[in-house]
Amino acid sequence: MQSCFWGLFNLSKVLCEYETPMRLTVVSDDMQSIVTPSIPEKSLLIGPISVLPHEMPHIETQSIDISLLHISADGLKKVAKQIIHEIDSANDERMVAYRGNDRWIRTIKDAPIKEMNHLESEWLRPGGTYLITGGLGGIGLTIAKHLAELGAGHLVLLGRRSLPERSSWESWLAQHADNDATSQRIQKVQAIEDCGAKVISIAANVVDHESMAQAVSDATAKCGSIHGVIHAAGTMDDQLIMLKSRASAEAVIDAKVKGALILDDIFSAQPLDFFIVFSSIASYLGLPGQIDYTAANAFLDTFAIERSQRANGKSLVINWNAWRDIGMVVNGMEVNGQQENIEAGASGKEIYRVAHPALDQCIDLSDHLLQQHKQQHLFSTHFSINKHWLLSEHQTKTGVALIPGTGIVELMRAAYTEHCTRASEDHNRKAVTAIALTDIQFLSAFQLENEDGQHKDRDLYIRVEGDEQQANLTLYSESDEMPHAIGQARVLNAPPSLQANSDISGIQNRCTKVLETDGKYLAQSFMDFGPRWGCVDSIQYGDAESLLAIELPESFISDLEDYQIHPSLLDIAIGGSQVLINGFDKYQDFYVPIAYEQFNFFDAMPKRFFSHVRYDSSAPEGLARFDASLMDEAGKIFAEIKGFTMKQVEADFASSSTSTFTTSTSTTNTETKKESHSSADNLAAILREAISPEEGIEAFDRVMA
Repeated sequence: MQSCFWGLFNLSKVLCEYETPMRLTVVSDDMQSIVTPSIPEKSLLIGPISVLPHEMPHIETQSIDISLLHISADGLKKVAKQIIHEIDSANDERMVAYRGNDRWIRTIKDAPIKEMNHLESEWLRPGGTYLITGGLGGIGLTIAKHLAELGAGHLVLLGRRSLPERSSWESWLAQHADNDATSQRIQKVQAIEDCGAKVISIAANVVDHESMAQAVSDATAKCGSIHGVIHAAGTMDDQLIMLKSRASAEAVIDAKVKGALILDDIFSAQPLDFFIVFSSIASYLGLPGQIDYTAANAFLDTFAIERSQRANGKSLVINWNAWRDIGMVVNGMEVNGQQENIEAGASGKEIYRVAHPALDQCIDLSDHLLQQHKQQHLFSTHFSINKHWLLSEHQTKTGVALIPGTGIVELMRAAYTEHCTRASEDHNRKAVTAIALTDIQFLSAFQLENEDGQHKDRDLYIRVEGDEQQANLTLYSESDEMPHAIGQARVLNAPPSLQANSDISGIQNRCTKVLETDGKYLAQSFMDFGPRWGCVDSIQYGDAESLLAIELPESFISDLEDYQIHPSLLDIAIGGSQVLINGFDKYQDFYVPIAYEQFNFFDAMPKRFFSHVRYDSSAPEGLARFDASLMDEAGKIFAEIKGFTMKQVEADFASSSTSTFTTSTSTTNTETKKESHSSADNLAAILREAISPEEGIEAFDRVMA
């Protein structure tokens, strides 16, 4: 892994700091399982190769795989010429392999599905024992129930934590509401056992060999020999490469990679009827923010093929797209603008309306046992351009309506504030005001599709998981595997003393230049702002700093009752300082937000305030980074912003439904240097649609049969 992933991981971080168009070619040997045996660990390099161009489109990547098995000196010279020719040709195939005289490329084709009334289940041994990692998750429980229906005798469900002792189930169910997550898992296990199978729930760390070996030993002692294994464990932690930590990437990779290797080793001396690993079509897509998740799934793809060549029984990989209507979190996927659908999809979880005008409702998904009393809520909004000014007043000149990054920040603040209130035992307590939002990353734009001049409504979900000390926030629409933004939040229990006498006059004396505006609006050529964005009183600037006077138009003062971080005011309060960027041309250069390092929010935003912005000139080319203090007219600071980062993009970046905030302006002859997008776009569409449990089970049966 050191050379196959971490070297490229670190290199990718460095390359993200450069805007110069470049091509990265990675040469590997025996990574692809073509003709010769493969080495699965090498497939981890597919993560950086696939994701880097999506986050930094000025960087082209290509993987060239060769085989050095039993190669002669002349053969080595031939391979060297093939590599040189491939690099010189600069073609657009991302995955290439050479075996002898043959050149292989990776393609994706539709597979016809025949109508079948009955699928044989000979692959399942009647009364057999089967082990599932991630067994208490939504997909794990769904598959387990299906195995029980087909005649499995024992099902061993492994997870980070097990269920309560079986003897306490009756009392647990009596003492907890039906919408309690542990109660639901118990009930699902009981439903599985009603099908005739015996369920064993064991707590084990899938990345720890000793823990897993003990779990398998305990299961064997209770159930006898294990006949099949399904590795369904996994985790996600989307972050852009430039902000991704090694510890975060390791956690994502280890759950799938180490988990598979440990299971393979434990069962190496025991013949299995099947060994199935659950991968994702993410291994083909290379989605932004998923360098580790893509790498881990690419490993599983190759591992299953490699294992099938040396081990008895079936060794298969299934590349799933997102599942809907399963698990504790996905229950909330049914939330939309119609109450009857909300209640049907929530499976008994508590649902309540939210007062904030940009949040419709919330489902309490808290799991008091498995999450160690950490709370989880899923917020949802059915966004419509006719109802929400966040979209109608924030459109590109080409008519694309999208929520501004500052709108995402306010949605995070509002959702987290409501989360803390609901998580408190005292639901009547005053809502928290002082909070810190940290490590906010914008991964893709939330925008409305425009069909024949009409904007199509769209649902947005915000998952908040954690407590007042630390919570994680994820904003997504069709699938949480493709989030729009992620971040963290915590309560500032003892916020810093607010500066009562900031030297506004001193800042004004340093900022002697005045930026010309278009009346109350910024002078720019890209956005068609609504009346709430007409809030500029003045913009003064000097050497790497600016002072903006911002005031919300009188007709919208009532907004501040709900929007404590008003999106239009914040957008101008920082975006209006782009004049500080070296060489900035307001009519040619278009920047979009990609991250906030930290946003400390102490008090509600007043209708009129000053924004003191400082420009960090050390940011890499193509990026702009700012710090800012927002203060009222008396100089009292009500918000501090650190590490607000923007990236230069093409003006038409939002013209595609898959546009991301990480698009580059570099001109790399994109018309002639494109990957085969049609198949990848089809996969992305499939991922956004998600499949139902019934469709997932049918697909599973087809693969196994």
